[in-house]
Amino acid sequence: TGGSVILAAIMLKMGGYGFLRFSLPIVPDACRELDGLMITLSLIAVIYIGFVALVQQDMVAVALAAVTALGRESRGVELDAT
Repeated sequence: TGGSVILAAIMLKMGGYGFLRFSLPIVPDACRELDGLMITLSLIAVIYIGFVALVQQDMVAVALAAVTALGRESRGVELDAT
């Protein structure tokens, strides 16, 4: 339903904020060491979710688009952290 799509988008944005606010300052060395892995996983997730969204017939595709936005955000954060 529409409400669950909005809720999913809000929760994804809160997760991205939590990642930026808490994870990166706590373990900056690990973020620098594992940046290649995180970028690779983000790319795989964006491509996979894109294919999954292609076969959806309802509003789930909109929620999946929000998930790919989080993948792009995490990729950008890791590129900025290097």
